[in-house]
Amino acid sequence: LRCLVGSEMCIRDSIGNLGVLFAVGCAFSLSRKEKGWAAFSALVCYLTMLKTVEILLGAAGLAADNTTVEALQKVGLTSIQASEQSALYTTSLGFFGYSSGVFGGIIVGCLVAWITGRFYKTKLPTALAFFAGSRTVPIVSLVAGGILGGIMYFVWPVIGGCFSGIATFVKGSGLVGTFVYRWVLELSLIHISE
Repeated sequence: LRCLVGSEMCIRDSIGNLGVLFAVGCAFSLSRKEKGWAAFSALVCYLTMLKTVEILLGAAGLAADNTTVEALQKVGLTSIQASEQSALYTTSLGFFGYSSGVFGGIIVGCLVAWITGRFYKTKLPTALAFFAGSRTVPIVSLVAGGILGGIMYFVWPVIGGCFSGIATFVKGSGLVGTFVYRWVLELSLIHISE
């Protein structure tokens, strides 16, 4: 029985962290050269993005303990409003932030694949020659992750709200919702219906 509980936790944690898996997988798959550096750089970029969003949310006074449904209800939101608001946030890989999930991972993976193709042959002056070539990719990805985290801080509430609106529509619209849900599945955006 203990083995089954452990495997269930492993599956739950794997599904909860699909964003980082998609980031690494997309960067690895989409890069034409230096696939290993691309995968590593995607991890660097994804973690930097998460940390940047966490810092910005913390500066705005948002944290994991004050964005729960119970905490939002104490502020005066109804249970439905509180659950919709709370669904925008999650803790992923130890970082509190927006629940961008697979969508955020795909964005990071595509960005890092582009960075890898653009910077893997970079030439630097002799003093910095150690960081030239493929070693430039993680450095540029680190900076890009910070910039992407800043962009996500401002843009994700709108995108996440759209996903939440689609999920609410699918849930409450009967037969039409079934068609929309099937369409969403075809687009492989299954995580928005959760």
